[in-house]
Amino acid sequence: NSGEKCGDELKLVHMSVLVGIPMTFQDSIRRSLELVHPFDTCQQVPDHVLTAMFHVVTKGTDWIHEERVKRLRWLKRRAAELAPRELEFHRAMEPKVAEILQGKSLLLFDEVLRQVGYGDTNLVHDIAVGLPITGQGRDTGCFQPEFKPAQLTQDDLWKIAKYSQEEVKSKIPPHMAKREVQVDGRPVDVAQEVWASTISEVEKGWLQGPMSAEQVGAVVGNLWTPSRRFGILQGSKIRNIDDLSEFSVNQCYGPGEKLDLGGVDEVVAISAAWMRVLGPPDRQDVQVTLSSGMQLSGLKAPEFRSKAVGLKGRCMDLKAAYKQLPLRPADRSNAVLGVLEPTDGTVSFFVYHVLPFGATGAVMGFNRLARGLREVLQRYFMLPVVNYFDEDRKSV
Repeated sequence: NSGEKCGDELKLVHMSVLVGIPMTFQDSIRRSLELVHPFDTCQQVPDHVLTAMFHVVTKGTDWIHEERVKRLRWLKRRAAELAPRELEFHRAMEPKVAEILQGKSLLLFDEVLRQVGYGDTNLVHDIAVGLPITGQGRDTGCFQPEFKPAQLTQDDLWKIAKYSQEEVKSKIPPHMAKREVQVDGRPVDVAQEVWASTISEVEKGWLQGPMSAEQVGAVVGNLWTPSRRFGILQGSKIRNIDDLSEFSVNQCYGPGEKLDLGGVDEVVAISAAWMRVLGPPDRQDVQVTLSSGMQLSGLKAPEFRSKAVGLKGRCMDLKAAYKQLPLRPADRSNAVLGVLEPTDGTVSFFVYHVLPFGATGAVMGFNRLARGLREVLQRYFMLPVVNYFDEDRKSV
């Protein structure tokens, strides 16, 4: 609507305006075919990963190989330079923490994390003093903020400590008391399998034991909270389960952030991104659009021209992932396992020195490390990788 002044009154004049771009029917069809589906414009792959893909496709595999070798050589030189400081850094750690972290170049890792701009600047410090499984989780800035207060306090755990200890000793889970299950047509003693694997963890330095309740008290103090370890049949193997929820250890941890784990979606997204960057075999130019709208343009390296390129994936599974990270010494009283001893049917205790598999706080602690490793691989080595995590495999 527009108005015309008529004396002291405003007279309204109604009119319609049609705005368009003149084009032929054929031009309209052509431009429609050039439209991009919203799914294809959704930026699920970070800019630095898309940039790495662009460099691989335009500069070629020889260039990326030489670049990565060059950076590996720098890391080796830098590790040698930091060796004296690294030794002093480890000497200052609590003895068991230092034992778990033996051989790990933490100062070098911290330096590279800062070099690539990783936001969790406290990661290496927290690893060096041991990661917590109780209390309030740290705000790292690398995951979505989502504050959830711990439901219970350490004092709450101590109030039921004696009851929990007696309960673990007196009540044996029925399937553990039954002992035998059929695996591939043969009987397997569940309690014996769980006990044997627990002793193997002691030999590796991950657990301390077996001990009586009195001996545990001498190690961590009289107030400590046990958790049951039992075995379940998974496929053709007996898998150990550490139940840190039964006596409320997990309720004493409150995360400050929400883990944003992409899972299979990230794997699919990075595969689709590779296909878009490579384009059809007969196309020689490479166009990559970043989240800012900036475009990277170039020509394919010779090995990517005039032939179809197959995509191949690889999984690097971190062996004993949680066991590579030390538990905060103050939390050892909250990480005591009660395990059925098969020879006499009594319960013996073991104290954790590494992140317990069944602890909620351990999930966040491990994923802080996994995210840091991913950032180094993506940004420093220009490797288009994703971090896939579940409770069975901790993989990069």
